[in-house]
Amino acid sequence: MLPAQTIRSGTKIHTLAATGTFKGFKPETEQKVRKPEIKRDLKLEAIIGKWKGFLKEFSILDGTLVGAYQKAGMMLKDILVTKKDAERFSIVLAEFQDEENFRQKAGLFLSAMVNCAQGNGFIIHTKHLSRKIDMLGYNCVKEVRVDGDIGDFVGYANAGGIITIAGDTGRSAGFSMTSGIIRIMGQVGDEAGWGMKGGELHIGPMPYGRRRILHKCFVHGRIYSEGKLVCEK
Repeated sequence: MLPAQTIRSGTKIHTLAATGTFKGFKPETEQKVRKPEIKRDLKLEAIIGKWKGFLKEFSILDGTLVGAYQKAGMMLKDILVTKKDAERFSIVLAEFQDEENFRQKAGLFLSAMVNCAQGNGFIIHTKHLSRKIDMLGYNCVKEVRVDGDIGDFVGYANAGGIITIAGDTGRSAGFSMTSGIIRIMGQVGDEAGWGMKGGELHIGPMPYGRRRILHKCFVHGRIYSEGKLVCEK
């Protein structure tokens, strides 16, 4: 169980208890997946080395999510990461799915990599993963497309990024985002737009009804379902 977490979004700080935001993680469903083949070179090995250091040196359980994100960015600052590097690294992540808190750490590390990398128009692969990545697009300021399903809190604190999910998402899409656009082309989990303070969230049909899908703690922004505006403040 995760302890209370202190989250900084813009100029505000939020404290999230283990019984609040991060409750309800479900056991992973084991399934056979096929990992795309990729050629590893010295640059990719250097990025993997930073990732291993991140896994070893920093525990989400011991600090804040902001701290983990900033730590990842600092570790990557001496590598000129490109969008192709980020794409290749997303494929390599399949080798690390047994790591403790893989879902959260992978999401934060990838988010930091995307934001500090050169260029725009990133592609992140997830179809080969049996464990869905959480918090991908944290504090995002770039354009990102996810090829596959994603876990909880996609676009967490999105700060102007354009995030497209070509698959399904877990809970709380767009959590605490301040600007930007999130498009979900598959099914969306419950509590979309929780703490949303700006931007646009585009989702598909709401088969369980608006009350279950959209979180009541929606502050500001626009939420669309099947292209129709369903919530605006």
